[in-house]
Amino acid sequence: MRWIVVAILVLFLAYWIVSAISPPAVGAWQDDAIYLATAKSLAEGDGYRLPHIPVRPYQTKYPIGYPAILAMMWALYPRYPQNLPLLLAPGAAAAAGFVVLSAVVVRKVLGASRRMSVAVGVLAAMSPEMLSGVRFTMSDLVFAFFSVAAVWCLDGKYASASAPARRGGWLAAAALLVAAAAMTRTFGVALWAAAVAMLLLRRRWTAAGVMVVLVAVCLLPWQLWRSWAVAQNAALATGPLDAYALNYWLWLPKGVGDALRVVVCNFFKTVFATGYVQLALPRSWTGEAISAVSWRLVALHAICWSAAILVTVGFLARGRRGWKTLHLYAVAYLAMMLLWPFDPSRFLDCWIPFIFYFLLAGAVGLSRWTLRRRIASASRGRGLVLLPAGAIVVVVAVLFITEDHDILLSSRSDYSFMREGIDLTASDRLYRWITANTAAGDVLASNHTAELYLATGRVGHDFGAWSDPVAAYYGRDRQWWRFFTVHSSGEFQWLYDWACLDLERTYRQAGVTHYIDDTDHPMAVVMRRFIYTHPQLFQPVFATGPIHPTYRVYRFTPPETSTASK
Repeated sequence: MRWIVVAILVLFLAYWIVSAISPPAVGAWQDDAIYLATAKSLAEGDGYRLPHIPVRPYQTKYPIGYPAILAMMWALYPRYPQNLPLLLAPGAAAAAGFVVLSAVVVRKVLGASRRMSVAVGVLAAMSPEMLSGVRFTMSDLVFAFFSVAAVWCLDGKYASASAPARRGGWLAAAALLVAAAAMTRTFGVALWAAAVAMLLLRRRWTAAGVMVVLVAVCLLPWQLWRSWAVAQNAALATGPLDAYALNYWLWLPKGVGDALRVVVCNFFKTVFATGYVQLALPRSWTGEAISAVSWRLVALHAICWSAAILVTVGFLARGRRGWKTLHLYAVAYLAMMLLWPFDPSRFLDCWIPFIFYFLLAGAVGLSRWTLRRRIASASRGRGLVLLPAGAIVVVVAVLFITEDHDILLSSRSDYSFMREGIDLTASDRLYRWITANTAAGDVLASNHTAELYLATGRVGHDFGAWSDPVAAYYGRDRQWWRFFTVHSSGEFQWLYDWACLDLERTYRQAGVTHYIDDTDHPMAVVMRRFIYTHPQLFQPVFATGPIHPTYRVYRFTPPETSTASK
């Protein structure tokens, strides 16, 4: 137990140092700035609100768990952005706990060898997704820690405890951790369902009832408050530009056909993410591969499908030894991830150590099955069996070191984000211009309103609204050979048609005064086309220049406004 604590502390310090020395990039994920804005509202006594939206509605989309943790940090040192290192500490601590406890679960619960568990822990700790994640106030790593801690309590401690008092204590601890996970991310309900199902499969009827009741009691206050807050928000007359910020369920597929299309597309996207994201394949090479049919595309498919197949084989092989809570949780989590109409790449980060474990276990299992009748010597056979897994570890470690190098050397003018160098000084120029040239009552339309609010104090709305996210992001003309990851012309046309029909009226009703082109989001691409075809509505007033990214600010001038100004 002592070595676990020591390992977590050492890794926490390493991650915290990385987060502290990294140039601040608040808002790069969008959600990270939203968490900070709501935490600021909580810390200042204004309640769980979205202060970056003009009417300051209550936050009814994200559970309150992680913002509450950030709010405690904010209250300790409320001076922003100087308090960013403190605000990043919970994520660094959670990442360290997640990595170490996952290695423990792999060893003690899944029965891996010491060598395998160490390899899994080292690869997970080195993962560029993990190293990059500790630089942002995102909920993923905190959620992952609560989840793996709950699994450890159930399968590692509760299942092996002999004394009734100890069993009851570990069961209660597991239930509280499941509730904490659900209060951090909505996906926590998958863990809750898996925990109850596993207890029922083991015929622990009383324990299953305790798990249901304890978690429900913990979640009930949040659900009651959320119901009240939804009613309060209705009285605030929030518009369509704020709809997605307040409600998850608007994104759900509206029919069986849409649901099936989302599942199929997300399946291919998950295969792609398993290879490209989790194994840190080079961005430039992958971009060239997916752009046209060539040997690179064949190689990319081979890598991604091989990785996905090995993970599946490793998962099933370990499941044959006896299914654990982790297995049921993975199935429930995957089902939610495939059905949710959003890119699944980020959702895999909560499984980084286990993806590596099942990948290596699958390689070992397949090599053992292939060589079992060709091995004369046991010692020679053991080496041959482990050779493919060892080769995978070496190749992945080299890819990780290359990517980690870029992350650690990030500067404000060349910041490594999603394997792309961006110039954060462009954001600084944008903040200065907005502060100097807009009034407190101006309303910005942007894809990063929370970021702009934290940096400038200006409020705003999301820059686009749509009634059918499946049509906007799961167009029927996407191509399977691109893993359904490349946006299609049909999606752009659908968004442009919406803009032509509703954008002017929606912006006018929302009181928008400025539109900020600050992203490569598909809606931003559509907006550039719309602005080009409707120049009378948007007057260019600022641009950061020929750097990446280039921010452009337009004054929104609907007909009555432009006439009055004359």
